[in-house]
Amino acid sequence: MKKILILLAACLVGLVACSHGNGNSAGGGSGKGGGGTPASAYMGTKAPDMAKEVGDIVFNDGSATPYTQDLELTKEQKTAAIAVIFYKGTDLNSGESTASRTLGVGLKQNKTGVYWCTNLADAYELNITTIQCPASGSARALQFVSGDRNGSDNLEQIGEFAGVTDTTGAGAKDLYPAFYFAKNYTVGDGEYTTGWYLPSIAEIFQIFACMKDTESGADIDAAIELCAGDKFETERYYWTATQFANDSKIAYGFTFGSGDWVPDEKSGDGGVGQKGYACAIREF
Repeated sequence: MKKILILLAACLVGLVACSHGNGNSAGGGSGKGGGGTPASAYMGTKAPDMAKEVGDIVFNDGSATPYTQDLELTKEQKTAAIAVIFYKGTDLNSGESTASRTLGVGLKQNKTGVYWCTNLADAYELNITTIQCPASGSARALQFVSGDRNGSDNLEQIGEFAGVTDTTGAGAKDLYPAFYFAKNYTVGDGEYTTGWYLPSIAEIFQIFACMKDTESGADIDAAIELCAGDKFETERYYWTATQFANDSKIAYGFTFGSGDWVPDEKSGDGGVGQKGYACAIREF
């Protein structure tokens, strides 16, 4: 009887020890820079339902980790990283919308070069007035006080414009390559495989403005590089989803070297325009 009681007591002690030992599944991990090692089962230190801020690195499980200069990521985190948050607010909305948007830029870019559209596309010779967003001010200090600042539906708006019937269906991605690079941008499985788009001139300028954001501490290029992504080039321009108002065949490009917009022919066919680079952004 005495032996049985001793065995029972030992079992109880073991059970108590196990219950305490496994209770840290949501406990606080640590990492250099305030977030290298996840504090839970998520990839990032912020759970998916926590608000994302400018400078956050977003992972494919919806979690995030704020970027800091001494942040270190594991190999698994680098593989799971999908975007860096560059904007949060209402200034990049179109029309009367007052909804706050949180935008992130994808880590991979098209650097082989693409056209805005080809000279065979319906939109090539049309001035798509619904996707204009005039830029004012000087380089590195551009302003966008009117027009279509939200580029998330610009491809759809092109398709709705009178005289355009070729933005969807077979061959559309070849006619509008810059738009479809962004639209078809993929980061694996899950909810983040859709919703990507080519940024407007106002949105891509905000990426530039956030390159060295002293207020938020964000450094977009450094965060992208940490995640093994593509840094923004300074010598070539990037296409935007914005129509140039004064010429139907011209669309806005943007150069990160000068922080300024450039007008270029939508299609390079005939040696007139050039192939621009392209990036993809998404709301989070």
